[in-house]
Amino acid sequence: MNAFRMRPVGRALSRIAGGLALAAVLVSCSSRGAAEPGEMPAAEGPGRPAEEPQGPPAVVGREDPEPRRWRKPPPEPVRLPAVPPVTGSPALRVQYPRSLERIAVRDSNFIFGTVGTGDAELRINGVRVPVEANGAFLAWLAVPTPNRDDRAEYILVASGPGGTETLRHRVRLPPEPFEGPPGAVWIDPASLPAEIERWLTPADPLEFSVRATPGISVSVSLGDATLALQEAGSGVYRGSLLIREILDRPCTAAREPAAGGEARDPAISCGPGRVDTLEARVVATDGRRQAVERRRYPLAVLDPEALPIVALVEKPDPVHGSSGVVPGRPTPYGPYRWLFPDGALGQADRRLGDRIRLRLSPDLETWVTADHVVAGAAAGVLEARVGWIEVEERSGGVTAVRIPVDRPVPAHVEEPEDRMLRLTLYGALGETERMAYGRSESTGAVELESLAWAQLPGRLYELTVRLVRPVWGYRLTYTKGRNGRSELLLELRKPPVVDAAAPLRGRRIAVDAGHPPVGSFGPTGFFEGDANLAIARRLAALLEEAGAEPILTRRDTLPLGLYERTGLAVRAGADLFVSIHNNALPDGIRPFGEEGTSTYYYHPHSRTLAQAVQTGLLASMGLQDLGMRWGSFAVARLRWMPSILAEGAFMMFPRQEAALKTREFQEAYARGVLWGIEEFLSGYAREEGSQEE
Repeated sequence: MNAFRMRPVGRALSRIAGGLALAAVLVSCSSRGAAEPGEMPAAEGPGRPAEEPQGPPAVVGREDPEPRRWRKPPPEPVRLPAVPPVTGSPALRVQYPRSLERIAVRDSNFIFGTVGTGDAELRINGVRVPVEANGAFLAWLAVPTPNRDDRAEYILVASGPGGTETLRHRVRLPPEPFEGPPGAVWIDPASLPAEIERWLTPADPLEFSVRATPGISVSVSLGDATLALQEAGSGVYRGSLLIREILDRPCTAAREPAAGGEARDPAISCGPGRVDTLEARVVATDGRRQAVERRRYPLAVLDPEALPIVALVEKPDPVHGSSGVVPGRPTPYGPYRWLFPDGALGQADRRLGDRIRLRLSPDLETWVTADHVVAGAAAGVLEARVGWIEVEERSGGVTAVRIPVDRPVPAHVEEPEDRMLRLTLYGALGETERMAYGRSESTGAVELESLAWAQLPGRLYELTVRLVRPVWGYRLTYTKGRNGRSELLLELRKPPVVDAAAPLRGRRIAVDAGHPPVGSFGPTGFFEGDANLAIARRLAALLEEAGAEPILTRRDTLPLGLYERTGLAVRAGADLFVSIHNNALPDGIRPFGEEGTSTYYYHPHSRTLAQAVQTGLLASMGLQDLGMRWGSFAVARLRWMPSILAEGAFMMFPRQEAALKTREFQEAYARGVLWGIEEFLSGYAREEGSQEE
């Protein structure tokens, strides 16, 4: 093995040093969440609902200190092909928004579809809209004024040599804020806190917010307590009470038995198993008239000295399958920032509807969805002891780091450097007196350079794993050790053997044609999933010609779950995972100037691949550079290999939709990805030198 090292790719990923301690707010919980697993609104669009809230576009991972030097020039760009002309009589069809679909904005939005012919003039609500040669159109217009029941009407008129056609296209708008009759005292029922289950401690505040007639008195009665709300803005009233001001009895919970002792009586007055109903009566009055609203809030009060211990169990998704992890978020609806191994335990200190907050340390919390949580009768301090660590070599180029723990506490892996992993166990104390590295490095099998552990404040156990070569892939699972106790298994994947002269030769490349399920459509109805599949097939053919072994996750038009796709790649032994997509935009964004090419990664070890593929796509397709981006897409969260998601073009733009139907443009997309994959592998081979199997 040569001693070549890849140059550092930048500064270390900043550690998440603190959590956002949220107040227990009794506010309306939005339904914007997010069907897991998912994709972000950045990839959302008409006909393509987001499956996961968008993470902040902050710098995540490491930055390149210098521009990359490519082995060979990027491919020559292909101009967008001319749109094939269509003639005949007008035949209006609106692709988006669909008839009677509720859009998300009331001011301006896009509308697209087809006139059916390129020689017609189109006006929508009196505004002339450009029409492409094939009859497709995309317009950014003021949303029509609603007539009744939040319904608005677009009037499309197409006229040309073949005649004139008119289409009345109705959509539904977001409901306007409630306003009572003039001069009346009213309360907006929709502004009251949602009647969802909450878990809180006695020291937590109940924050109450309501909209009502401006300039009057508003109060809420909670049990025997009455809270006068203060007007914080015109017609918005707020106030708070501590839970202990409402309780009519002390709070105790069943605790785990001390050594040699017995557990308390499980008949407890608080905890997740004892959900009571908090009656709330809201009164708004001007001294002469009043309005009253009543609500019933399910509430479990937690003992702060014995918080419930819950199990994190991934619930298999009937559509997308299983990933082996339970994701955690810094806020209830934030992006995924922790990937906990299935089967870990956690200490719950709050619940808001279908979101449960876990206390990782005194100053750090994470939120998980309730369907991944199994509550038991246990409560108390969640603490684990970490024993001696062993390293062993396994078949298939896998190095396993075996970490015995007496309890499966939450654990998470970060990549602060290209040759380093940092494993954190939350709620763990180190009793690691020895670390056995296994066989000698002379065998050529050991991937580890060193192990080091540290005990940090807040019962955080940190294991630093330094590698001989850059991170290629890893996974973290809980299993049973040799003595039947819990064991945390960190498996490290040995990088593949890459021939610098022919970097694709013998490499297994997973090519994923994104969608269905869901997916966006173009103005003439061309489905993104069909475009993606055509590009993926062409890319697979190019890879095979270059000596690689392509693995198509989808070969037909049938839906395939997100984790079914990544699972297939892992089982097939793929070295890389590339997901092919084409983009769309969410409501309310003016599309012109926003279209272009972007490539996403999640884990830092996938960043260089994303950079190379983005460069190849820009060169071959010639569209606007929207940049390489960090994004919490389900397929990009795959850790076992470098994994990326490419958004080559935009389905909703008439010229780009037309181009995606052509073999020429599909070829350009595929060649851009091919170039990026080859450059990534050849760069790795040059930096690392030859390797032995």
